[in-house]
Amino acid sequence: MLLDHLLSHLPGAQYDPVRFRNAGRRVIRGVTTDSRSSAPGMLFVSLPERQRENPFQACAAHDRGCAAVVRDEATPAPRGASCVEVDDACSALGWIAAALHDHPSRRIDVFGVAGQAGPRARLAGVLTELLGAAGGSCARFSPGECASGDRVHPWEIAGMDASHVQLELARHAQTGGTACVLELGQDALAESSTRGVEFRRRVEAGDVLPESMVPTRLSPRGSFCSWHRDGREYRVATPLAGRLQLAALGRALEMAADAGISMARLLATVPTLRVATGWLEPVHAGQPFGLFVDAACDASSMESTLTCAREMTQGRLFVVTGPRPEAASGEMLEMARVCGVLADAVVVTTDDLAPAEFAFRAPEFAAAAGGPRAMAVVEADRHQALRRVCGAARAGDVVIVAGKATHPTQRMGDVLIPWDDRAHLGSVLGRMGYVGGDF
Repeated sequence: MLLDHLLSHLPGAQYDPVRFRNAGRRVIRGVTTDSRSSAPGMLFVSLPERQRENPFQACAAHDRGCAAVVRDEATPAPRGASCVEVDDACSALGWIAAALHDHPSRRIDVFGVAGQAGPRARLAGVLTELLGAAGGSCARFSPGECASGDRVHPWEIAGMDASHVQLELARHAQTGGTACVLELGQDALAESSTRGVEFRRRVEAGDVLPESMVPTRLSPRGSFCSWHRDGREYRVATPLAGRLQLAALGRALEMAADAGISMARLLATVPTLRVATGWLEPVHAGQPFGLFVDAACDASSMESTLTCAREMTQGRLFVVTGPRPEAASGEMLEMARVCGVLADAVVVTTDDLAPAEFAFRAPEFAAAAGGPRAMAVVEADRHQALRRVCGAARAGDVVIVAGKATHPTQRMGDVLIPWDDRAHLGSVLGRMGYVGGDF
């Protein structure tokens, strides 16, 4: 794309027309915010945070032969460089990247989902599957992973900028993608990484059931509910368990219907939906009690999870959890008190704590979790803790294994080893004689 054409997509850009008389005919093949990757044919955008780290980055980019420098008024202009001045360099980067990739968000439907980690992940997961029900392909960009078709690779959204997001959107569109769910963090809809993305709709995820979704039966194996749309009532059954999952389903159904997916396709998809990884994710092996892994690791998320689980419990509610190394003592004690109020039994076990630190913090955690309702016991070995709680559970009970659903490692002494609660639960249930099937 010629530099002149590219600048026409940049609102409010100011530059010297005499200096750009020849520069404007240069072919731009990419945009970068890192002076080390600048080269002839590249457009360099000087971001304020990078400018504070290195005041000479624009000069370095010019010395490396970049075609032009896009900067705000706080960035010194390199001598002899073709400079474009903008009010907001972050926004300029987004629009430039979008133009270079032929505006991918105009070729596919892009939905933005913000909010706390649990509600956001639940809504993004359900919405991704529903949007794929139209017969197309829906990508999902989350804070730690980019999933597009058969291609899944890790990324850290904290280190991404708008050019990375636009590149992935363009790749998805080029491979036949029809939709994308951007799940980029609690404040994602205002972050610089989404500049230049034209959203079909942006929402704030939450745990409150929309008025259109009315649950009629909640159980650990799934839910029955009524969904209201355009004055009509649709009765559906879904494997999504609990009020939190139904809140995500209700919002996702509304968004998918607004995107033009037919009611017939949506209703046919609901009974086959998969639960978002790590958030009230069921483990089924034919056992007569409900068993879920969950990523709750603070008082707020634990309260939401256990309140939801309590509604599905006909018997007792068990929770396996423990103090985490990065959490302050007050935060962990508050979570322990929440467990003591909402659960019937709390098994306190290790969650990446070194043995000596666990031995120091576990008794205090157990004391805060115990009370007139809950019984708290300490089991340092996490695998043994899972065996203990599954052995105590009976028909009608619900077990929540919290904390590590999205953290695939565990500290054993001074080393980290791979760890998956689901695999360990499968092993425990297999030794108990539960190897599959329904109850």
